[in-house]
Amino acid sequence: MPDTSDASQDTCTATGFASNTSSWLLDLPAEVRVVSVPCTVTPSFPGNAVSDTLYFYDQSAVNGAAPGAGNVTMTRRATSYSGSAPVYATESAVSYDPYGRC
Repeated sequence: MPDTSDASQDTCTATGFASNTSSWLLDLPAEVRVVSVPCTVTPSFPGNAVSDTLYFYDQSAVNGAAPGAGNVTMTRRATSYSGSAPVYATESAVSYDPYGRC
């Protein structure tokens, strides 16, 4: 468990969402980014990067696109940086049949 009094153990997790309000799909993450500074500090990349993962739904190739069924069909993880911009590699990719089976 992190020691909250130790600044070297501070991290911040920021989550962006892919939402479809007409289908009430409101809590599906589109991106989860973890940095090694408190949330009150602006991180610098790649120095403060811990992890950055993108989630894609329902065969969409567009991160953050409104999901239909809400099935995660691809995840991509930042594996390096070009300057301060993350370079992503596909971590997993799956497809589902019309009944929601992989």
